[in-house]
Amino acid sequence: MGKKKFASSVSSELITKGRIEEQELLKQRFQEFIQLESPEEVNAYEWKGYDVLIKVFKFRTQNESMEDVDGESLMSNTRFFSIAKILAAGPESKYVQGDLVKLKDVDTLTIESSQYRDWIKNEFSKGNLKQKGTEPSRFVSNIYQTLGPNAFILNPLDIISLDKEQDDSIFKINDGKIENKISNVDILI
Repeated sequence: MGKKKFASSVSSELITKGRIEEQELLKQRFQEFIQLESPEEVNAYEWKGYDVLIKVFKFRTQNESMEDVDGESLMSNTRFFSIAKILAAGPESKYVQGDLVKLKDVDTLTIESSQYRDWIKNEFSKGNLKQKGTEPSRFVSNIYQTLGPNAFILNPLDIISLDKEQDDSIFKINDGKIENKISNVDILI
C-alpha cells in the first residue's frame, strides 16, 4: 500500500470516528433542546392570529471544523436543522407552546458561501500572490436568507443575552411556513 493510499485510509477512519462522536453529541444536544422551557420573556408580548415564535435547533461542533483528506472544511462550526420548538403561538394557530415542528429543509440548508466562491475565483488565487484579508467561511446556513427578516430578539434591552447570541435562532413566523408537527420525536433520535 502506497503512502498516499495509507494516509487516505487513516484519514478516512479518523473522519468516520469523529463523525460518530459528533453524531452522539448531536443526539445529546437535541435531547437538551427538546427539554427546553419557553423563556419567560415570551409572556411580555401579545401573539396574534397565526403567528408562532420558534426556536430552531442548532448544533455547534466541538471542533472548529471537520476536515476531509485534502484539509478542506466539510462544514461550518454551527449548523441549523429543520426542526424547531414552538415558544409561543397566536390564538388561531394550530400549534401550541412546546410543540416540535419540521420546517422546510431549504430554509435551513447549509450551502457553499458565495463570498467563498468569489474568494477562490479571485485572480490572485491562480498565481503565487497572496490575497489580503480573512478567507470567508466555505459553508453558511441558508437560515439568515430565508428566515432572517423574521428574527426575533426576546429582550432587546438585555445586552448580555445579545452578546451571547442566545436569540440567533429565534424567529417569529406565520404557522404556514411550518411543514409538519412532529408527533413522535423518538423515531428521529
